[in-house]
Amino acid sequence: MKGGFEISAPPIIDGFGLAAIIPLFFAAITAYLFWNSVVPRQLRGLQVAFQTGEKRYEVHNVTRSVEDARNLLQTKGMRFGVTSYLFALTGVLILVFEFLMTNYGLSEGFHAPSILIALLFISIPAVISSGSSLGAQVIKPVGAGKATLQNSNVWQSYSYVILTLSWMIFVGIIAVILTSINIPSFRIFSICAFVAFSPAILAYGRVLGSSWQALKQSSVKIASGEASPFHNHKPSPKQQAIAQIVNLNLSVMPFIAFNTIVSIFALAINPEMFTHSDTVLH
Repeated sequence: MKGGFEISAPPIIDGFGLAAIIPLFFAAITAYLFWNSVVPRQLRGLQVAFQTGEKRYEVHNVTRSVEDARNLLQTKGMRFGVTSYLFALTGVLILVFEFLMTNYGLSEGFHAPSILIALLFISIPAVISSGSSLGAQVIKPVGAGKATLQNSNVWQSYSYVILTLSWMIFVGIIAVILTSINIPSFRIFSICAFVAFSPAILAYGRVLGSSWQALKQSSVKIASGEASPFHNHKPSPKQQAIAQIVNLNLSVMPFIAFNTIVSIFALAINPEMFTHSDTVLH
């Protein structure tokens, strides 16, 4: 008890009764509705742009309608990614519904089997994402060189699996080393999680970094009511408002990234630097 606030973990229930099935059911239904209705609408009007010169881009329309988006998501190359996304989404939703039921008194606590299922649904796609990102940066793409065994889809898939397993073994070795030098368990977990998913962080950062300037130029023009290379007609007031929000987010991203890097180094030097004092809790 500190400063009038009592912090306690929610109770964990080992059984698997009707109350444990409800979060699973609603999570599955919500994930299906979201994927079937929201995602295709968000992918409507999807474009791919290639830079051809200074502030000049060649833009190709990938989808024009919701039906085009659904057809794209059902293609052979998309199915594995779609399945991984749905697993992760369902896992998060299970945790959300478990929290809501506990918070509103519909359940006595979190159900251990549901938590286990949710963590598996989240962690497996996360590991796959990290391995895929690492493989994309290490393994030469199919067709990028001469015809070799690596250009075989089967061999490339095996390479990705071996690379992912090797990276996870490397993370395990780091955990063993940190444990042997008596590093606190919570720090071991955070360091290993960062190392495990660093390939995906790096890959997504490269994608975002390469498209940041183009998005910034486009959002500035649209927000001011002008046409842009990706939106070649006069924007509506709604589109201008959305572009202004996007422009604001893009403007603060470099500052957030810098703050994150500084914070990581500061915590590495002094783990207690950002710990709340008793004065804050009073």
